[in-house]
Amino acid sequence: MSKLRELRKARNMTQSELAKEIKVSEKTISRWEKDETLMKANKAKELAKFFDVTLGDLLGYTNTGENYLSDEIFIGDGKGGYTSLSDEREEKLSELFYNHVEEKFTDFLKSFDFVISDNEIKAVLSHISNLNINNVKSDEYSRLIAPVMDDKINLKYMGYSKLGDGFHSWKAYENFKKSLGIDTEHTL
Repeated sequence: MSKLRELRKARNMTQSELAKEIKVSEKTISRWEKDETLMKANKAKELAKFFDVTLGDLLGYTNTGENYLSDEIFIGDGKGGYTSLSDEREEKLSELFYNHVEEKFTDFLKSFDFVISDNEIKAVLSHISNLNINNVKSDEYSRLIAPVMDDKINLKYMGYSKLGDGFHSWKAYENFKKSLGIDTEHTL
């Protein structure tokens, strides 16, 4: 069952009622639900707004259960296309991710019986985050990004021998998004 059909049925609407609501034919709704035709970007956005779901959820790229945000965009033709998280949603995800990192960091400290204050935990984590060259806010990021990307330098020889292989990899953040039901293959 397509997500559109699921949303429509959850509202106890017929295809005809939904068609009238968004000004398309009943046949168009049927074809969208059967995946026989592609949904145009403007209609996808209209449906996402109507059902108060993200474009990603409507199109099956995400399963976040979050509400619609007007600045979310859709790129593509409905098959293999992409949705883009709104700035607001990306900001919320970044904050959630930082909280997740803080929780894992605290677990690490507990596992070695470190006892430091909450403020010290935040300060150490903030310091580590600022040193992280995968963080675009890091001073080292801007200094190293171009030479590394151009294969002019190897981080292992620049003093990053233990952790340098992960440069320019947002794997942890991508995995965090996936854990929240976001299809990172189709979400920019």
